[in-house]
Amino acid sequence: MDEVVTNTMRYTFEYNTKEKFLEVHATGTMDDKAFPEVARMFWGKLSENDCWKSLIDYRSFSFTKSTFQIYMRPQIVIDIGGTNRVKMAVLVESIDDVYRFLETVYYNRGVQIKMFTNSEEAIQWLDYTSNRVAGFLFKPECLL
Repeated sequence: MDEVVTNTMRYTFEYNTKEKFLEVHATGTMDDKAFPEVARMFWGKLSENDCWKSLIDYRSFSFTKSTFQIYMRPQIVIDIGGTNRVKMAVLVESIDDVYRFLETVYYNRGVQIKMFTNSEEAIQWLDYTSNRVAGFLFKPECLL
C-alpha cells in the first residue's frame, strides 16, 4: 500500500487484484497544495497496474467547497499527465450540489466519474459500464 500524508490529510492507494481496480481511501481535509502529488501517485498506480478503474472513498474526507478550485482540478490532472481513459467511482456520505458540480466538471472534460453513497453500486458501475477512450492520453514521462 502506498500513501500520501500531510498535516491535514491521508490518501492510501492499493490495487484490488480480485476486482481489478485501484482503491483509494482519503481521510482528513484536502491539502490543496498536495493535490498534484496525490494526482501523480494516483495516475502512477493506475499505470503501474495497467488499470483504468478506481474506487475512491471520500466518506471520511472533506475538500474545498470553492467553485474555482473544483473547476481547476481537471486541468491539474491534465498537467501532470492524467487521462480521461480512467473510470472513477467516488464514495461520499451524501451527494450534495458540490459533489454534483465536481461530477459535472470532470464529465465535461471527458472523465467518466460518478458519485455513490453505496459501495456495491459503485463497484457494479465500475464492472459493468463500458470504458470509453477519447481525448488526451496518459503521458508517463510527466510522472518523473
